[in-house]
Formats: sequence, C-alpha cells, structure tokens
Amino acid sequence: MDSNQSNNTNLLKNITFRCYAELNDFLPPQYSQFRSFTRCLTCNSELVLKEKGEIQHLVQQDIIALYDEFFFCPACTKVYWKGSHFERMESFIRDLTFRGVGLP
Repeated sequence: MDSNQSNNTNLLKNITFRCYAELNDFLPPQYSQFRSFTRCLTCNSELVLKEKGEIQHLVQQDIIALYDEFFFCPACTKVYWKGSHFERMESFIRDLTFRGVGLP
C-alpha cells in the first residue's frame, strides 16, 4: 500500500470512528450496546454457537486446530470464529463505546 492509500484508509477510519461516536451519543443506551457474534455479516441471520466437531467439514483444518468456538449461520452456512480480526474489531468498538477514548 502506498502512502496515499494509507492516508486515505486512515482518513476513512477517522471519519467512521467520529460518525459512530456521534451516533452513539445521540441514540438511547439500549442501542449503544455492542453484542458481537450474534448476526451473520453476509445475510444478517442469527448465528448459532457450534463446537468444532459440528463444523469441521466447513472450515480449513488449520483454523479448526487453533480455535474451539465457532459461530454458524444456518441461513447461508457461513462460519465465524474469534480470530485476530475479531480482537481488533472488539477493541475498536470498545474505544467507540467509551466516549472520547481513542478519538483523534
């Protein structure tokens, strides 16, 4: 990624962060509570917690070896797990939820 792309990416993150923080201030508290792994990112159906034995045929074996908890979408059969992307997103949401923390 060149410096222009990096600057654009950082600008977009900054704008997204500020928009969410503003929205978080505006909405009643019940709308501000983040609950991860409840909805499918593809089709928005409710996710179901599954053990690795139940979904091992749907996920690469190296992922099965690393994680024990999986979230399955019964509508589109997509499988999610709490990898590094999850940790980054949880940290991002935590920063947004605690107003002012992390705001540039």
